[in-house]
Amino acid sequence: MGYIFTLFNCPISWSSKKQSVVALSTCEAEYISACNAACQGIWLLALLQEMKIDIEQEVELMV
Repeated sequence: MGYIFTLFNCPISWSSKKQSVVALSTCEAEYISACNAACQGIWLLALLQEMKIDIEQEVELMV
């Protein structure tokens, strides 16, 4: 599972690792990965808001 976040076309956060739980379907595996990416995305948005960096574009999650 993995994800990458970019800001102004520059990578700022990424992860790629073996999934720690056994998924019984591809859909379940993608859901677990999307959940981890969403948690990281929420944290990054809070960090950018704290730094007073205004992001006008919505965050897009592609699975």
